[in-house]
Order: sequence, then structure tokens, then C-alpha cells
Amino acid sequence: MHFFHPYKWKPTPELIHGVLIKSFLPLKKHLELSTLSDNYSNLYPGDEVYVFEQTNDGKWCRAYLCCIPLPEEYVSNLPSLSTELPDIKSKTVIFPTKYAYLDFNEKIALVDFLKFPETTDLYKVFDENLESQSFHEIIKANSINNSENDLRTKKPPKPSFPYFRFQNRELSEEIASVLAVLSSHIYTMYSAHDFPIYEKITQLYYQLDTIRLFLTYKLTTESERITIIRSACSFLVKISKFLASKDKQYSVQNYNIAQVSNAGGINIPNHHSTDPLGFEGIFARNIYSGELPYFNSTSLKTFVACTMLSGLLNNFPVLNYKALGLESRQPLSEEFSQSHILIDIKGITGDSSLNISENSDIIALLYLRSRKEILTEPFSTCIQRGTTSDLSNISAAFFRNLPETKIDKGRIFLVVRLIEEVPINTTKPSTPVGKKSNTAMDTPGSTISTLKRGMAAGVIDISRVFSGNKNSLMTSTPYTFQLHLFCSIFETRTNIRNVEDESSSNGGWGELIDRILSDSSDGIAINPTATMLSVSVKELKGIAQPQSILNSSTIAIQHIPPYFYDTLSDPIERIYLHLGKVTLCNPNKDIKNITIEVSSRNPSVLFNISINSVEQRNWQFVCVQSGENIGGLIRIVGLENMESDEKLKIAVYLNGYLMGKSFIYLKKGGIIQEYKKSTVFQLNSLKKQPLVDLNLSTEYLGNKFNISASIQRLFDLQVSDETKFLHHCITVSEDMRTIPVSQLVKHFNSIISKLLELYHEVSGNHHNSTEAKDKIFEIIVNFIDVMLSEDSHCKHLFKDYFEYYSLESTLPQVGPKIVRNMVQVVDQYPEQRDKTGRAICRSSLYLLGISIVTSKNCRKEWRREIRSLFKSITKFFSSSEEHIMRDQLIIVKLYYLLIETLMPYFKSKELIGFTYDLFSTSHAREIEMFKRSYGKLSLGQEKYLNCKLSLMKQFISHEEISKYLFKTGLEDEIRLKFISNCINWLLEVYLFQSKQPSFISSIRLANSVIITLFENIEDIKVARNIIRLAPIFTRIFIMVRKLCKRADLFKPRRTFSRIFPDEVPCSVLPMDSIVSAEVVVEVLLELATILCAISKIAEFHYGSEPSLGDIISESVSDLHFQSVFYLNKITKDDLLKLIQAIKLVFRGDFYSSNKWLSVSAMFTRCCTILLGLFKNFLIFSYQPTYNSSIQDFDFSIWKEYFKALLLLINQKSSFVVKLTVIPRKAVFRILGDTMTQLGKLVNDCWDALAEYDYNSTNARKYGLGYLSSYQLFLFANNGALVRAILISAFHRHVYLNTVSTKIIWSTLLNLWGEYHSLQPARELIHPEIYNSYKINALYIDDKSIDRFFKYISFFLHCPNTDEICEPLTEFMKDSFAFFKVISDCYKIPPEEEFENDRTALQIEMFGFLLNANRPELFHQMINDLFLHFIERKDYTQAALSIELLANTYAWNPNDLLPPIPYPSLPEQSSFERKEYLYKEAAKNFRKGSKLEKALSIHKDLITAYDQINYDLGGLAYVHGQIAELYTDLQIVDRIVPTYFKVSFMGFGFPNNIRNKTFIFEGLPFEHISSMHNRLLRVYHGSSIVQSQEKANDLLMKSPLGKFIYIQTVEPRLQISDEYTISDKNSSLNNKIRMYIENRELRTFTNSRRLPGGTNVTDIWTEEYTYSTVSTFPTIMNRSEVHQISVRKMSPLENATRTLQLKIQDLNGLENMCHKILKENGDFSNVFSELSRDISGTIDAPVNGGILQYREFLKDGNGYKLDKNSLNILLRSFDELALVLSRCLLLHIRMLPSDDLIESHKMLVQMFSQNFEGEIIKNDIDLDILLVNPVSTSITAISSTASIVGLNSSNVMNGSGTGSNMGNHGRLSKVNSSDSLQDLLSATNSLYR
Repeated sequence: MHFFHPYKWKPTPELIHGVLIKSFLPLKKHLELSTLSDNYSNLYPGDEVYVFEQTNDGKWCRAYLCCIPLPEEYVSNLPSLSTELPDIKSKTVIFPTKYAYLDFNEKIALVDFLKFPETTDLYKVFDENLESQSFHEIIKANSINNSENDLRTKKPPKPSFPYFRFQNRELSEEIASVLAVLSSHIYTMYSAHDFPIYEKITQLYYQLDTIRLFLTYKLTTESERITIIRSACSFLVKISKFLASKDKQYSVQNYNIAQVSNAGGINIPNHHSTDPLGFEGIFARNIYSGELPYFNSTSLKTFVACTMLSGLLNNFPVLNYKALGLESRQPLSEEFSQSHILIDIKGITGDSSLNISENSDIIALLYLRSRKEILTEPFSTCIQRGTTSDLSNISAAFFRNLPETKIDKGRIFLVVRLIEEVPINTTKPSTPVGKKSNTAMDTPGSTISTLKRGMAAGVIDISRVFSGNKNSLMTSTPYTFQLHLFCSIFETRTNIRNVEDESSSNGGWGELIDRILSDSSDGIAINPTATMLSVSVKELKGIAQPQSILNSSTIAIQHIPPYFYDTLSDPIERIYLHLGKVTLCNPNKDIKNITIEVSSRNPSVLFNISINSVEQRNWQFVCVQSGENIGGLIRIVGLENMESDEKLKIAVYLNGYLMGKSFIYLKKGGIIQEYKKSTVFQLNSLKKQPLVDLNLSTEYLGNKFNISASIQRLFDLQVSDETKFLHHCITVSEDMRTIPVSQLVKHFNSIISKLLELYHEVSGNHHNSTEAKDKIFEIIVNFIDVMLSEDSHCKHLFKDYFEYYSLESTLPQVGPKIVRNMVQVVDQYPEQRDKTGRAICRSSLYLLGISIVTSKNCRKEWRREIRSLFKSITKFFSSSEEHIMRDQLIIVKLYYLLIETLMPYFKSKELIGFTYDLFSTSHAREIEMFKRSYGKLSLGQEKYLNCKLSLMKQFISHEEISKYLFKTGLEDEIRLKFISNCINWLLEVYLFQSKQPSFISSIRLANSVIITLFENIEDIKVARNIIRLAPIFTRIFIMVRKLCKRADLFKPRRTFSRIFPDEVPCSVLPMDSIVSAEVVVEVLLELATILCAISKIAEFHYGSEPSLGDIISESVSDLHFQSVFYLNKITKDDLLKLIQAIKLVFRGDFYSSNKWLSVSAMFTRCCTILLGLFKNFLIFSYQPTYNSSIQDFDFSIWKEYFKALLLLINQKSSFVVKLTVIPRKAVFRILGDTMTQLGKLVNDCWDALAEYDYNSTNARKYGLGYLSSYQLFLFANNGALVRAILISAFHRHVYLNTVSTKIIWSTLLNLWGEYHSLQPARELIHPEIYNSYKINALYIDDKSIDRFFKYISFFLHCPNTDEICEPLTEFMKDSFAFFKVISDCYKIPPEEEFENDRTALQIEMFGFLLNANRPELFHQMINDLFLHFIERKDYTQAALSIELLANTYAWNPNDLLPPIPYPSLPEQSSFERKEYLYKEAAKNFRKGSKLEKALSIHKDLITAYDQINYDLGGLAYVHGQIAELYTDLQIVDRIVPTYFKVSFMGFGFPNNIRNKTFIFEGLPFEHISSMHNRLLRVYHGSSIVQSQEKANDLLMKSPLGKFIYIQTVEPRLQISDEYTISDKNSSLNNKIRMYIENRELRTFTNSRRLPGGTNVTDIWTEEYTYSTVSTFPTIMNRSEVHQISVRKMSPLENATRTLQLKIQDLNGLENMCHKILKENGDFSNVFSELSRDISGTIDAPVNGGILQYREFLKDGNGYKLDKNSLNILLRSFDELALVLSRCLLLHIRMLPSDDLIESHKMLVQMFSQNFEGEIIKNDIDLDILLVNPVSTSITAISSTASIVGLNSSNVMNGSGTGSNMGNHGRLSKVNSSDSLQDLLSATNSLYR
């Protein structure tokens, strides 16, 4: 199907993105194409391709295919799904152009470092004098077919796969990519049975897909778009969290040592648990656009904070996005914003069938309260019966203006009361109210028709809805609450009136809520008609958002005011009336209910229960029983229309009848009466007798009535006689202290205006003394202090006052005088401490605001006074007295607000000057404080310091201040002085605070200020000096890390705080429940980010290669930056400290380094810049010169520098291409092409070591002229450097590969020049290859090996005739073979079932280490294997382990090996060690009954003794051992194992066993079904194939899943032809047969019948012969089949083979019986097997069995056949008869019961009938088969005695020299005897 073959391929100008629109399925019809080229593949619509070549006619394309993982990916990786997930891969494919849509306009993002290497890339590092060819050119010249991917010079190489194709794509396209891979993960989790995560990820999939559609088609408003973008960011992070939380089903390091294959205890690295693809990565995104950030355009502080919050918080940034601190600080007026609660009733749950009346309605009351007080008025709504389940038509309740002071006091509850109105029957009976007619309750009046009855009530805690509370929910989001409803049960106590039953807390309906809150069950039950109420609750903050909702015409909302005087809205004049307990004066049990009704004669005085309910002339309360609490609360309005004396009428109804009424005053003498809660009124009956006692209280809320007398005196105060006025001022001052704030707040504006007016009059009258003015000023200060400083609820009053009078000019102009008074008090305060001074400190902000609005006409004078004030404050801060620190702290807290308030009236420069003076004075005080306390601050001092640091952060973050400090480019003295001194002050904080763990909070605040400074600096003068701070910050990082260690901060926890806090203590945030406890040390993360900020400054101003020495030279004249903290001269210690800090950063133990990949990438990039700062210093100061010597050279600093560079190169985040799509994009946007910078640093430093050692010969021959012994010495003594270079060589980066290959080639040349051999290169490099694998650092595959081979083959240049050429070739072969073994190891899943394969590759790896003179690991493994097998008494495997070790030594008697610990062997020669190990192996082979293997070992020893050291004693010993072994071969009963051919098919198996066939050594007499079960237990999820044809099909076309085909095979019995045709072969007993089978056991056979035959004489078969790689026994009880041969077998050959297999089976069974009898074991199971085998052989019921092969011996058939073959068949029947006779003898001796003797006789009879000829021919005595001569144990019978011709007595005597009896003479029969001799003789007498 080469339709394109006649055409030539030409590259496209650039990659072309395309999508398949039609299926192209070449392999469906032409499967053989897959063997011709890998480019053929089935393609389907939707497949994404990137075309890089087309045919000349444009009809065919060659492209990269983005392979989304298909099911075979999951199945093939199923064992490791818990650790490694499938990802999108690339594949080169061919397809017709018309089958795809190609977008020629789309620009594909490509990067240069991923291109295939070209000549120009590599020749840049070669010497220009190079003359020789490269290995690549030599290979290419000798190759006929060049590889498509070879380095070429004519045709440009194909572009790399577009790994960074998503660099410029939008969030919606990123989501589409994530969904493509996520679908794979969903299938993965389902396949791995991880259903909880499967369900969660499936839900996330649908949510993300919905968001993708909304973003793609722009179906949202702008605000909605931000919301769904944040949701998408949250979902993307949540996916990573779920994947990271999946169960780690396997940890390879915790493998089971009981497994034979890994019993050596090899510490196999867990390659799959490190998430190499980055699926678990956490990445920050812009919370407004969803974009992944770029390094250069993002704030590092925000970037790290966003990453941390995304990784640790739940639903970030949907929730808690404000924790990022992106929003600027709100102005003062907004700090005191109120909370508003919107509540919507959803429905009531209950049994509606229990409703008593369909006409009655339910009144629902909702309100908020704390545990002790009511916070809001109730919201009331009427619910009709039958509609309780759906209340969507009821308006929502808007509870407004809830101050933070109320919310912060405790928990907030939502209360619901349900009241029902029921009709009452009031038909007059003869005695209407009771049986007693002579009581005070006679003569009833009017009646009522309905009663209000308490139905149910409920309470629920909604504190989390308020965003200011701990663990609060997200504001502006509705949350549903379910309130459980309860009713009240009250039993009337008819005992003495007004005496409460103290044993009960039941106060009835009115106290039901209190009992529920106190968790009391007294008097509480469930009313089935109403059991639950569902409500929706949402908090709204501020002013704008609530106003927009309230103005909406689509929402029905009722405003509900708070239950206190609301200063935020227009005052409502109202009285609250509350009724408590009601008690009958004369208890009467016939009184079932008491109803209280209130009314007024004044028609303007109305009543209602809430502001949204209808105002009524009268109000009826809930009916109760005597002694029960009513709990009713109503509003009384119309106060403005009340008369001077207004009364309230109270009527009492008993059982619905009016029985009494009374009046109380609401207003008396113009004063509204406020009755306390304990007030009890006695209401009389109609006959003026006591009827009931009623507990009643009233509360007035308004500002028009009941003005306090003290406040009125203030309003009436006038400036008069000085003495009287001063006296009045004193009185007013005293009165103001006693007036409650609730009264003052009602008249705030009037009071403050009156005080200012008085102050103006007093201060303007020169005749008045200053004492009166000071007194008025004192009153002003105290009033503001009480109202604003101590109660934040009133602060908005000042805001309103300030805003109003900022526009009006009606206030007296006393501003300068107020400030002057403040100055006077502040100047005197340190010496004369008084309450006014402290009050000024607390209220200074508000006094300053008053001075502003009262100085409009005198601004100049006011500014002068303000300057004086700041000077006084600065002087005030110079005092270090402890007693005024509290007041200083108050000013520090308010200072930022002071500056913000003054900003419109002063320039930024002047305000910075004020602040600089303050900080300078404060700093001097702190230094004194530190010295005095020896660095140990008190709590007060520490609090002061922290507040000052918070102030510094706020000040420099102010928009105007920041603009002046950082944005201007003017050479301003105060600006530079402020910045430089700020840095100095902060650095001193680090030094002073770094010794006490408790002061970490201060360090964190300093970090916040530092990062704010560094990220805003643009001036080059300041920037270059900040770079000079890099060394001091590296020391600070190291120092603080030690501090954190002492504070035990490196431990997992469930909470954390945001980095770079604005204040301390930092708010604590809970970690997401999905995330396991993480280690996060915030202060170290902050300091590492600061170091990154310094490096970012250096990169921005000086490019990618800055030099710290040059920067220091530029900064010599910067006088403001010459403190001790700034580096003036680089030292070695500076570089070493930087390297130490980098190592500590990349330990990753203070943050989630394996998940926060982009943060790790930031650290990599920034540490590269920091190391680059020191490159020139290292080269200029420590470069070797002509006069240098290795002994004097400082290798340590070079070693550390190289280690640091290579540490950065080999970070996980540095392997960008290995990451999956979105992690790759995120990391690359931060990392950039940092690898090129690192490669240049490594290359420059490497060249610097050889700059003075140029060799022109090396340049011509090898391409490298600069080679030096310094390079060799540095690498030869530092294996870690070699390891790191090897790892870096496998990066997908052209320049980095080039540099790494250059260093490897330089090292090889240096070693060759030093030793004239490359064996040292093996000893140096190969162990490091293994170490790289062991620590999971060298994660390679076949493609990466091929890529590296191309580099190395092109880089290595040498003449063909050069003597290094051949050793170099051998070294390269060994090295790449080693790499291939490691690659194969990674292909093996980390499951126990594959431990055998892993151990085999481990052993192969250790072979390379042995060649590299590093046998220690191999010795350790062998020793562990040996001890493990000895413990299990598996002596054969133990012997194989020892033999494996012995074969690593030569028969060299002249060397001397050092002692080794594993196994413990002394100092000895190679000969002695190998000799000892061989003897140990032989001994264990003999213990394990592998006598043939022991013989082989001893024969090797004979060769060594006879030909090498001529050890006659050794020869005598070995020959003696051999004689014993040959004797054992004749007498020892051994069990024959069963062998199976096993084929593994399907993608479910790893490559190392997939589509391969093995021979397995099974258990003795193991049935194939047992092998099925064993393999199914090992290879979970496998299926058994039942036919060879099906297995062949599966081998040709590998399917999904796992399939196993098992067949039984037999060892091939290789008997010489001479012996076969001899007459002595009848003596071939089971011992000889076993010996022949087990010699060199590596060939096995089985056969298949060919179709067409009708009987045994014409049945042809095929015999399959399987040759294995290893000889059995093997160390893993299996060996791969490497050769299969097939031959046809004639019917006669088939018959002979079948008889031989039957003989072989019976021999094995005979041995088993003898062994069990000897060991006195249980032979019941063996007896059954023996009976079946004998019966099946003698007389098979189906197809004639064995006897059918006698057809060949009948007359008429023999002439057709070969006589020799017939003779072999005859001898086979003879041999079968002999072994059957022995088995029958065992059968009678093993009879478990005499009842079975008849069945045994039948077997003997059938034997005599069917084998009559053979019995006569071989002289077999049948009589002895019918008699059991012994009644005792016969365990001593030896099968060896049955050998024809061997005297049993000689056998027992061990001589083996007795006379051979052969078949001459017959031993007489024996009677029952205990004699062992007689038993043996009975066996021998079978044969005559």
C-alpha cells in the first residue's frame, strides 16, 4: 500500500496544524503494513496532527499524531495505574491530505532547544583544527540504509514535536486538553477499581466541560465570566489534588522478601511514585483571567501566594481569594462596614394530614439573636395551610445593618417561631369560666373568636455565614439551612401563687428558644404538623452590593431593622413591648388558656409585631396557661402623636372571655415610660379584684424623646462668667462620663458641634483663661475617645460628619487651635501622664479629621501646626520608657490612617519626611531596647516592633507614597535616604530576631516589607544595590532555617497562614480535606521568594549573565547604600553560603516541591541567576594557571559550584518536555530557557579549568584541544558530578546535551591520557549510571537512549587507526547496553508479580558493575538471596545463588582478593574463593537432590585441580564426592518436577514478557489446572487461553488485556542410539532415566496430533522441541524459550514416544511412593493417584489406552515398518510391564484397608491378561503381587533394590560390589516377616 512511494517527500515551511475529518484505516485491511513501517497507523476523525512533510504533489502528509491514550494504555499499565497515569504521546504517521483539515494560518509555537541536532549545533564546541571523522560519520559510511532521524547535512532535520503548542492558547482550549487526558484518567481509576476518585473526577469532568462551553461561546456577562473562571481554576487544582490522594497500592521499596525473585533485598527505586508527568502539579493562575503567569510580568509574591492557596485551600479562588491581598486597603470609612443577611424561606416539612383546621393560618416569625440578646426585629409572614411545602411566593427578609461589634461577640442564631390562629367556641355556659361561681372571675364581659397559639419554634447557628468569623463561608453566596422545629409542653402548677417550681426549667412557650439553646429537654416535644423549616441564608457586605439587590424590581424583599438604635439609617421612633410570665392570682385548673390583648384609645397609636406586618389598633398575644411565659414582643408606633400622658389598655381573656382589664402609662409628663424586665403588674378583674400578675417591660428606641438631662445641660451651656462657666464645664465633663453610649450616639452630631462651638468661643475670647479652653478640649477629646475609639459601631457617624462638613463651611475655624492643643498635651505627656494624653493617642485620627473640617479658611496655619504635631510625635517616640509604650503602640496603629487623611493636604515628599523622622527615632529607641534586653524582647516590646513593621508595609504600599518612592527617576535625597534606611532597619530586625523562635512573626513582617520594596524598585541605582544584598539574604535564609528547626516547624500540619502577612498574629487557614497534612514553613518560603526577587532584579537590569563584581564596581559612588549589609568585596564564603542556601532550597522540605512545580521552576531560574553573579569571580580568582599545581589547587569551591549548577539542571521541573501539556506550559512560562544559561555556565567553568592546557594534537585528532588534569581530578574524585552529568545528558535540550556530551568526551580523553586505558572510565562511569537509576534520577526510555547515542556518536571524533578507537568502541557498547537494561527496568510495572523479571535485570546490571570493579552490590544481593533460600530450605536456589557468585571469579591461584563482608569471606586468592564457593554450591545442590548439578560442579573442580594447580588431595576429595553422588543417583528416591510451557500475550503484560514463551518448573506431579490457578493468582486479571490456535493468533496480533496459554511439556530423553538398539536397555530403570533427563536439562518436548488419521497405525503427529536460554534448575524456576523446532512423527514413533512418556510418569510416581514410605508420610493421596495411573495403563476404558499400540505388533502390520523401530516398541512394552509390576507391588503394600484387596487382585488379573507376553518374557512373578508379606511399616523399602541384577544386601551394606544376579535364577517367595532383608528380597524376587 505504498501509494506515495514514487513521490519524494519535501519538508513543509513550518508545522501545519490539522484535524482528521475522515477515518484512514490502512491496518484494518493490510495488517502486514505494520511490519514495513511504524508510520502506518489507523487514524480516526478528531485526531490532532502536525504536518512536517508532504509529497511533491501534496497528496500525502507525514505528521506528528497526538495520541490520546487508548484502552490498551490503561490495560498495559494497569499494575501501575496507582502511580503513573497515561498521557498524550506523539507518533509519526502518514495519511492522505484530503482526509484532514489543515490550518495553514495557525502559528505553532516552537522552541529552538527541542530541535533535532544539526552539525552547526555540535561543531560550535569543537576545535577549528579538527581533522578526524566522528563515530556517526563512520557508522553512516558503513550503513546501507540510513535512519530517518539521523543527523544530516543535506536535508534539514524534521522539527521536533510541538510540545509547547499550547503556549498562546486560551483557558477554554487548555480545559479541552485537560478534559482529553482527564477522560483517560477516569477510565484509569475505573480500571484500577478506585471508585471514590473515579466518581469525583467524573463530576469534575462535566463541570469543566460546561465551563469550557460557556467560555468558548462567550455565554456570560463579565462578572459571570470572572466567577466561572475562578471555578475552572478551582476545579483544575482539585483534579490534581484527587490524583495525588489516590491510594498508592504499591511501593516497590516495600516488596515482600518472601518472593524468591527479590529475596536479595535489593532496594529497587520507586520510579513511578514521583509523578514524572506532573499530573499532581499545583499551578497558580490569574484569578480574573485564568491565565498561567509569566515570570517577567508577574509579582513573585502574588505568584507564590496564589500557588500556596491553590494547593492548600478548598475551592480557591472561588473562596478566600481576598487572602491574596490583591485588593488595595480600603479607606477608613469602609473599615467599619456592616453585615446584612438575606433570608428566604423555602418550605416547611410536616404531616399536613394532621392539620386541625383548614381555615387557620400560620404566622412565621424569623429573627436573629445571640445567646443572650435579640439582634433584629422579627420578619413576619403568613402561611396558608396546604402550602407549607412550597413557600417560593413569600418575600425574602433583609436583616440590615448588623455591626461587627455584635457579630464578633459570639455565635449568631437564626430563630423561627410558628404561631397558628385557631377558632375558639365561646358559647356562654351556665358557669363560663369554671365551676366556682363565687370567685373574682364571675360576670364575664365580651369574647374573642380566635386564639393565637404557639405551634413550633427552632434555632440554628449561622455564625459561619458572617465572613468576619473564624472558618467563615464565602460572602455573597447563599447557603441552605435546615431548622428542626420543636413545640413546648407546659403543665400548670396550681400550688401557691408566684412560687416557682425550682426543680423545673420549663417556662413554657416564651422560654422555648432559651431551652433549645441551653440544650434542655424539659418541656420540649415535636409537633408532627411542622418538623423542619428550610431557609436560604446569604450575607451581603458594605453598601453597594446590598443596594443593587434591594433596587432590583425582580426580587420581593422586606427590610427588617435591627433591635437597637440604628445609626446607619433614618431613626424610627418606636417602643418595644415585651410580655413575660402571666400567673393567675387564684389558680383554677379549669382555666385552659389566658390571652392578653393590648390597645390604645389614641387612634394614632398602633401596634404590629414587625415592620413588615400590618399596623393594628389592638394586638392579641399568644395564649398561655397560668405560670407560663408569653414571650411576646411587639412594636408600638405613632409616638409623635401621643399625648403628654398616654395610657396602654391591657385586657385579659380567660378561656376566650374578657375577665379583666387595666391601664398602664406609656408616656407620662412628656416622658416615655421604660419599664424594666422585672416589672410585674397586677391586673384586676371586672369586679376590681386581683386577677393575674403580668411581667411586662418596655424599651424606647428613638432620639426625639427622653433626652438625658446631662446632654440637655450640655446643649444649654453658654459661655458666661469664667468661674461659673468653668464650674459648668466640670459638671458637664463629669456628666459625660456617666451617660451611656446608647444615649450619646443618638445626638452625636449635635454634641460635637456644640462642643466645637464652645471651644471656639472660649479660645476666641482672650479674657478667658486657658483652663476653660483646656477643659472644653478635654471634653471634646474624651467624647471622641468614648464614642469612636472604644466603640467601632459609632465610627461611621464620624465618617458621615466629616464628609458632610468637608463640603460645608459652617463649623467654627478652630482646626489649628485643636492641633496646637494636641501638641501641648503630647509634649507634656511623657512627663505628666494623664487620661487626656492617652485619650489623645487613641482619638488622634478623629481629632485630626475635626481639625481638617474646621480649618478651611486657615490651611497655612493648620499645616504649620501639623508639622509641629509630627515633631512632637517624633519626640514622643524617642522615649523608651515601658509605661508609655502602650500609647506609642496606639499611635503606630493609627499612623497609616493619619497619613492617609493628610494625603490631600501635603505632598508625598513631606509625608515621607515625617515618617522617616518617626522611623529613625523609633529605630534608635529599638536599638537601645535591644541592647538593654540583650536581644530578648518582652511581649509588649515585640508587639510594638510588629506594629511598626506593619505600619512600614502599609506606608510604602500606599499608592501615592509608592508612586513617589518607586516610580520617579529623580535623584531625591529624602527618597534614597528613606529606602536605604528602611532596608537597613529591616535587616537589623533579622539579625536581632534570628535567635528566638518566638520572633519568627517579626521576621515574617520584615519579609513583607522587603518584598514590597524589592518588587516595586525600578531605579537602576537602587536596583544594583539591592543585588548586592544577595549574600546577606542567603545567610539570613540559612540562619532562619536553623531557627525553624529549633522551633520544630518541619512537621506536617492541617493549618497554615498566608505568606507575606500584613499583620500578626497571622490569620490561620484550614487545609483542604483532600490534601494530606503538608509541611509548609511560611517564613522560609518568603525568604526564598525574596532571594528570587533579587535575582529577578538582576536579570531585568543586567540580562541573563550578570556579574556581581561589575555591579559592585558600579555602586562605589552610591553613598546611601554603603552600610555593612551591602557587599563591597566578594569572598569565597559568600559563594559557599549561596550554594548552601541553594541546596537547602532544593531539599524541598519547607513546601510541597513535588507538586508546586512552577514554584520549583521559579527557584531554578532565580538560583541560576544568583550563581551566574559569581561566575566571573570563581574563574578569575580560582582558575588554574601555568604555575598552578594540583596539590595547591582549591578543588572544593569548583566542586561545590558544579554541584549547584547540576543540581539545578536535574530538577524535576527542569525536565520540561517530560511533563504533560498544562504542567509543561505552566513551568515553561516561569522557567523559560534557563537550561541554556545553565549550560553556558557549566561550559564556561569547564573550559576555564583547561584554559592554559592547550594540546594541538588532541585538537586535530579528537576535536578538543583544551584538556587538563584539573578536569580529570575534579570528576574522578566526585562521583556525584559524574552522575549529574550523565543525567543532564538525557535532557531534551540541544545545548545542554552538547555541553554534557563534551564533558563526557573530555573525561574519556583525560582518562585515556592518564591511564592509556578506558577501564578507569568504566570504574568511574558505570557505577554512577547504576546510582542514578537507584535514586530514581535517570528515568530513560529507548527513544532517549537513541537520542543520546546520536549525540555521542557525532561528538566522538578519532582516527580509525588511533589506538583509542577499539577500546572506545567497546566502552560505548557496554555503556549503552547498560542504559538499555535500565530502560528495560523502567518498563516493568512495580507489582510483586513482576519481581522475577526485575531481579533478572538487577543481576544483569550487577554484571556491568562487576566489570567496573564494583562487586559490592552484587555480593550483597547474592548473600541475601542465599540466606533467604536457606531459611526456606530451598537448597537448590541457594546453590544457584552461590554458583552465580562463584562464576564471577577466575581460576587464578596467584592473586590476592581482599576480604568481603557479604558473604563473609577472608583474604584469599581467586582460586581459593571460587573453590570454596563451588564446594558450597555442590553441597547445597546435593541437599536439594539436584545430584546432576552437583556432579557438574565437581567435574569443573576436577578440571581446575588437574590443569591449574595440580592439587592431588583435591582430586582425591572430589573423586570421592563423585563416587558418592553416583551411588546416590542409584539409591536416592527423588521427586520429578512437572514442566510447563507458558506463553504471555496481550498489552496487559510488560514488554519483557509480552508475546514471549517460557518453560516453568512446576511442582512434582502438578496438574495443569494447578498451574493455571497459580499463574492467575500471580498475574491478576489474566485469562487462560484454551487452544494453541488461539494462542498463535494472539501472538501475531497482541490484544488488550492479559492472556496466558499453558501446556505440559516433558524433558527430552536423549539416549544414545547405541544404547537404544542394544539388548541391555531393559535395565533402563527410573534412576537411570532420571539421570539422563536431568543432565543439561534445557530441551523439552510435546506433540500435537495431525488431522486425517483414523487409528493408531496411521496417526501422524508433530513433535515440538523447545530449547531454553538457561539450563534447569534456574534461579527463578523459569527460562525463556529461544528456539522452537518442529518435526513430523510417524505413527510408530508416536506410539514409542507415548509409551516412553507413560513409563516416565510411572517412574516418577514410583519414586514418590518410595519417598513417602521412607519418610513415614501420609500416602492416601498418592495411593489414589497410583491406583488411577495403574488402572489407566493396564486397561484404559477410552480409545484402548496404551494397549492400542499393540496393533503395530500384529501380523500384517510389521512388514510395513522398520524392524529397529519395532524392536524399540517391543522393548518399550517390556519396560512398561516391569515398571507396572513394581507399581503393583507398591500398591498392595500401600493398601489403606483390607477391604480393597479384591480391587487390587482385579488389577493384577488385568495386568496378567493384557501383559501376558511381557510377563513371561521378563520372568515376572505374579504371586508376589498378591501377597502383602509385612504387617508393619515398610518405609525402608528402596526402589533401588528393584534394579535387576543388584544384590539388595550389598545395597544396604553400601558396598555396591555384590554379584549381579541379572535375570538368572529366582528368589523364593517370602512369608510375612519384619526383616528388612526379607522385604528387599521380596522386591527382587519379582524377577526370575
